Amino acid sequence: MALIGLIMTLAGLSISASQSSQPASPPAGVEITHCDVSVTPDFDKDTIAFKACCTLRNGGPDTVANVDFDVLADGKRSGVIDVEVEIVSVTRDVNGRAAKQAYTHAAAADPAREDTVDTPKPTRVALSPPLGPGAEANITFEYNLRDTASQREMNYRLLAALPDGGKEICLLDDYAWMPRLYERDKAKVGKTNWFPKLPMPTWTVQMATPAGYEGVVLSGRCTSTRQQDGQTVSQWESRSPGLPVLMMGRFERVTVKRGDISVIFFVPKTWKSRKNIEFHGDALANAYQFYSKLYGPLNGNEIQVGLSSAGQGSHGAYLGMVLDCDALANRVVDTPAHELAHSWWGHSVCSYGRGTKFLRESLANFSCFEFQDKALGAATQALRISGFASNLTDLFRRSAQGKPLFYPDGDDEGLAYTKGPLILNVLRSEMGEEVFFNVLRTFATRYRGKYVTFDDFLATCNEVSGQDWKAFFDQWCYGEGCPDYRLTSFNSIPTEGKWKTTVTIQNVGKGIVSCPLELRMEKQAQRQTFRVKGGASESFSYETADEVKKVVIDPDHTAYQGNDQDWVFKALAIGKTDWEWMKYWRGVAYAKLGQYDEAIQDIAAAMSSHGHPGFSYSRGIVYLLRGNAEAARSDLADFIDWVVAKQNRDSLGTVAYAGVISSGGGSSYLDDLNMILKSLTRKDFHTLDEWESWWERNKASFDLAPSASTLPPDGVRGRSRKTTHFR
Repeated sequence: MALIGLIMTLAGLSISASQSSQPASPPAGVEITHCDVSVTPDFDKDTIAFKACCTLRNGGPDTVANVDFDVLADGKRSGVIDVEVEIVSVTRDVNGRAAKQAYTHAAAADPAREDTVDTPKPTRVALSPPLGPGAEANITFEYNLRDTASQREMNYRLLAALPDGGKEICLLDDYAWMPRLYERDKAKVGKTNWFPKLPMPTWTVQMATPAGYEGVVLSGRCTSTRQQDGQTVSQWESRSPGLPVLMMGRFERVTVKRGDISVIFFVPKTWKSRKNIEFHGDALANAYQFYSKLYGPLNGNEIQVGLSSAGQGSHGAYLGMVLDCDALANRVVDTPAHELAHSWWGHSVCSYGRGTKFLRESLANFSCFEFQDKALGAATQALRISGFASNLTDLFRRSAQGKPLFYPDGDDEGLAYTKGPLILNVLRSEMGEEVFFNVLRTFATRYRGKYVTFDDFLATCNEVSGQDWKAFFDQWCYGEGCPDYRLTSFNSIPTEGKWKTTVTIQNVGKGIVSCPLELRMEKQAQRQTFRVKGGASESFSYETADEVKKVVIDPDHTAYQGNDQDWVFKALAIGKTDWEWMKYWRGVAYAKLGQYDEAIQDIAAAMSSHGHPGFSYSRGIVYLLRGNAEAARSDLADFIDWVVAKQNRDSLGTVAYAGVISSGGGSSYLDDLNMILKSLTRKDFHTLDEWESWWERNKASFDLAPSASTLPPDGVRGRSRKTTHFR
């Protein structure tokens, strides 16, 4: 076998996995600086043919003989992606001719498991001749991708079969559909949200698009098109260092132009709900101008938006994005504005290591919230209350306000979207508006086209502000808990024609934050701001024109302080909103205060927009508390019907998002559900299959058990931990 392998190697053919060693991280200094890619789909066979010429440069001190490449090495991932990769050939330009290179494409660590989920299959290329220090080589890969999940529901499908019989290609930069250098710890990094340095090459993409289809590289600029053999061949080039994001489908272009900014939508021809395109084009043009003013303009004045019919989710690109069609079904701009912000945070400035999610998602959401608060018209703002206010309510509602954003082994992805923007908002308050935005603009312009770490962000904060912010980030990103201010005492006494009011406040929580204080007199009120360290108590004296009758901490319920119960007051303080989730949370807040009529009204308004099982549960319990047993039975039967059904078991997270059960999946979902179902029915089963079987036999005659009235309207999160019922 060794002789056969040697002959194959000398002939420039692939060798078996058993003869290759464990894949390693790229040799020091080796990088792909440029890539020319051609993309040719075969929709009948659910395959895409690629030819990619990569310029490999050795900037390190050592000669390199073997390089591991990632060509969808992790193409089999449970519930996420399922792609078969066929490497046809690997060649190298040697003196103007294509010389075959020996390669392996297998799970070298464990060949027996190479076709199983989560077993990466890197492509190791034996460079002949080896690549010396300072040298470059053009390595050309020819390969085919076949999406074996094209007919199934997956989180991500490179080539999806659509209900109308069409096909859609969506190639994101999240996945190595274009060759990259293989990172040995990539699988671990992905699970902990501790990102590696991904390549930032320049590139060109050539697409051969069949008749009736339209192709776009969302992060690129089209330089030419021509007709060839009944296809449209288009050429694209990168607008910024990074990786391309490509879509192809039965699209038509719809352009919204505002001044010198063009927003180009690639809209599925069968999509009927187009009434909001003009609105969202206008909003994105405004957002681009708003972000450019805050962080500096980018290279280009065209924003390209691909609308997917395949449920791919939302993904940002450089001055472009992929959106599900339903993201534009109403006039809520959160998602498009967030994805556009990634042009600055994630693409223009790219991050790696601990804090990556903060430097991408937290900054993108902060930018989106700021745009909504400062730049949208009043009619649009009424559709969605401030993202800062809703996130604050949501965090306290889920008792997540004190959880750390960074852990020793990575970042908390969910909190990067929710707590992260609030940390930035607190930082803005502590630094001051002018200094804070000077920090962000300096960071965005200094590191444009470069990689950064969280330490770079901290260093920029310190440099621009002239202060040390390490303690701040230690508390808000790494630490647990949050401030919780309580009024201990106050007295107001006359002195020289004025009144001296002394207020004593204790921080029973952890950390410190500036918090407003209102001194209420008979006919007027006076605002102040205070800070008290965690675990400490401090007195403050103020001069007022009249006697202070009442002292209120955080009068508007907008400060990042308080305990788990404060979410109720934060929700009620938000006021009028047309957003169904805020109506729901506000309704549950009313229920917690015993205001059942107001609770039913708000939750019913949420249900008119969104038929959610969590809404049915909460309104059913409120009806029961209100004394309307028949209405309660109807709502709670709808809830049971949904949670026990097999087809909904992969979607139980939506019930957790509503706050009815614990988040985290697995037994936390099931234990909480069992507690609810037992209380509603008097029954106790061990599996959802048993519950479903019983329910199908008894739902027509189902009566609520007396114990149903003991269930809280805001759910049972974590209250069933003493026993585990479900297997």
